[in-house]
Amino acid sequence: MLAQLCVAYGKLNELDIAREIYKNITSEKATLLGLLWGHQEKAAEMLTAWSGRHKVGDQDGSIE
Repeated sequence: MLAQLCVAYGKLNELDIAREIYKNITSEKATLLGLLWGHQEKAAEMLTAWSGRHKVGDQDGSIE
């Protein structure tokens, strides 16, 4: 009986550890995705600003 309780407790402990690992990975993934999204938005803003200042091939064919 005691051995069965120890095995059951061990399995519950393993499940708790697995849940904690999953929670941490999920949180880290959400943080990473947020950082990547912010980086992408910043890059898009910079590209828009740059392309507004550097128009290539205007109507007269000149480069500004």
